[in-house]
Parts: sequence; C-alpha cells; structure tokens
Amino acid sequence: MDGLRAISILGVLAFHGVNFLHCVFGRGGWLGVDIFFVISGFLISRLAFAEIERTGSFNVKRFFTSRLLRISPAVWVMLAFCAIFNPFNTVESVNRTAIAIAALNLTDYDLALQWGNSGKSLVAVCWSLAIEEKFYLLFPFLMLFYKRFRTPAVIVALIVVAEAWKGYLISSGVDWVRITAAFDTRFDEILFGCLGASILSQAQGARQPAKQYVDRAMKLLAHPLTTTVIVIAAWYLLRHFMHPTELITTAQKQLYWLLFVPIFASLISLLLMSFALAQSYGRVSWVARLLSVPPMLAVGKLSYSIYLWHSVAFFAITQILGDVGIVSDLAKVAFTLVVATASYFLIEKPFLTIKKRMAVRALDLKLDDAVTAGGAQKVPTAISTGV
Repeated sequence: MDGLRAISILGVLAFHGVNFLHCVFGRGGWLGVDIFFVISGFLISRLAFAEIERTGSFNVKRFFTSRLLRISPAVWVMLAFCAIFNPFNTVESVNRTAIAIAALNLTDYDLALQWGNSGKSLVAVCWSLAIEEKFYLLFPFLMLFYKRFRTPAVIVALIVVAEAWKGYLISSGVDWVRITAAFDTRFDEILFGCLGASILSQAQGARQPAKQYVDRAMKLLAHPLTTTVIVIAAWYLLRHFMHPTELITTAQKQLYWLLFVPIFASLISLLLMSFALAQSYGRVSWVARLLSVPPMLAVGKLSYSIYLWHSVAFFAITQILGDVGIVSDLAKVAFTLVVATASYFLIEKPFLTIKKRMAVRALDLKLDDAVTAGGAQKVPTAISTGV
C-alpha cells in the first residue's frame, strides 16, 4: 500500500504548489486526500474483519490504542511546534485557537463552517485527520452491525445515507467549502474502502453453489489487465476532475459530488481489492511493480509525515528563495523530505514499534488460546503494522 500512499501524497504536493507534478496529476491533485481516505477505510476494515472471523469479536480498546499510537504522536509534535514558533506569523490568539481546534479534531468544521481560525495556519492540514479521527469513533459501531449481519449491505446502507445527506445539503445551496471539508460530507469515501474490504471478506467465505462464481469474479478482478483498466480510468478522472470552486449550478454540484467522486472512490477501492487478490494468487501486474520500486515505497512510508510538515517546509523555502519556478519547487520537495524523514524516525517509528509489539503480544495470546483449545481457532501467520 505504500506505493499507492506515495501517489496520494504526491497529488497533495502537486495541488499545494509543486508545479512540475501537474503533468501527472493535472487539476486533480487535491484528490490525493480522497485516495488516503479510501486506503484508510480498506486497511482498518481488513484487519477488523479478519479479527471478527477469527475470534468472533472486535477488540475496541486495542483498536483505539493502535490508532492513537499511529496518528497522535506526530501530529501532537507538529501542533506543539506551531504553538511555540507560530511559523506563519498569524495573530497569536488566532494561532492558539486554531491549535486548540486541531487538538480537538474539529479543524474540518472550522474550515467547513468558516469559523475563521485554521484557514491560513499550518494546522489547516489537520482537517483530513479530523475526519479520520471522527470515523474511528464511528468504526466500532460499524463493526458491531457487521458482526451481527455479516454483509456488505450494512456499509452500502451507510453510503446511501451519506450520499442522500450530501445531496440534501447541495440542494439547500450550501457553500462548496461546507461539502469539501466536513466529516459528514466526506466520510463516505472512507466507507468505500470499508466496502471493498467487506466484499473481499465475504468472497473468501462464500459457499457453494455461489463460491465458483465468486472465485471467477475475484480472479478476473486480480487479472493484470483488469488492474490496468482500473488504473487508466482512475487516472483519467484524476486528470480531468474540476475543482469544486468551478462548479456553478446545483446540477453540476450534484453530478460532481454524487456521481464523479463516488466513482473515483469506487475505482480506488477496486484497485486495492485487485492488489490484495493478485497477491493472494501470486500475480504481479506492471502497476504493482511500478508502485513497488524503492523510491515509491520510501515516499509512501514517509507520506504521513510529509503531509503533516509539507506546509511549513514550503513556507520556509518560499521565504528563502521566493517563488522561482522549478528551483523553488525542487527545494520545497527536498526540504519536505528532510523534515518528514526526521519526523518519521524520531517520532513515528518509535511509536510504531510499540504498536507492533502490542500486535505481536496479542498474536501470542491468541496462539496460546488456540493451543489450549486444541488448535480450533484459525490464527493469522502475519500482522500488518503499516496501518
């Protein structure tokens, strides 16, 4: 997944001013965040569904501890940096308010409802983290329903409700920022990732006579040609997406938010499913090979730190060099990578190590339980720690 994370963060950098990346992303670099949303929903759901199938339950405490160790340390350090140094020289009271709002995971609504605190500060990047953090609060309830009914229809129903609410807001004439930045109008993209993981989980547990048809469909989805078609379609949409500010009529807004964005999220979810299935079948497409080259994997691994720190890095380079085209762009990217690397190794990685140890300890406990029960439980052979 690190390769796809690299694509996501490069799209964000393109949208925020790295002009030489526009040849790849066109006007659609802002959709890099949408890709992150789908990836997040897909990965946390795959782990949760596997836990439910394996143990019959979902450990909420371990889930929140894992999310806390993964997300919070790096963003807390970034917020502390902003509080101490106030890098954008905003009014001190506004800066403190924006940091407090970010710490409470409300930056998305600060932007969406135009409270006026975060828009010109470094912590504006916390809007997407605020959306994800709110979704994590919703996620255990989603797993409760999934455990009860064991069907993707639960997630589909939530998506329908989310799209209906979005359609209502659009029809009522809200500002484009309201739709773009808030949890209640963007969490549907995380749900598309959850839906892909749910379909995979159900496919693996399919029974006869449906199993043979499900297996054929999954093998078709894993085929390198299918992966290629999905990538071309997603890239076309990425290149030709309009920005929400360009939408004028209500019909245009509805077409954009209720059709194009869900289609794009669905394509990313299908791509993740294709990668997962191809790996299980031992197939490797050219797309997977491209995304697995060392530079892409390295950028993907640093993607969270890059996202947190790129605004301050861009600001610093602009203050030193000004906006001087390719030289400035390269300097922005280089300095961002330096800061992100430091953040990853000094802040993220130590806490990821703790997270990994917790996961291994949990696995050891399950192995002990399985031995005690005579090996009745199915225990996974590997744990993903990159979520």
